[in-house]
Amino acid sequence: MAVNLSGGNDGEALLANTLATVFALYVLIELLGPVSGAQFNPLVTLVCFLGHQMRLQCP
Repeated sequence: MAVNLSGGNDGEALLANTLATVFALYVLIELLGPVSGAQFNPLVTLVCFLGHQMRLQCP
């Protein structure tokens, strides 16, 4: 979609994709940060849990 909007300019398409990704990650971190510590990689969460660096919180 960014390529179509940028008229074939690769630099603008890359910038549009980057900004969309940054915005989406910001929203996810703000919404889910208090629940997961903003860790979205299941392996990182598992290692932190097993290393007693985080605890399981159920609502």
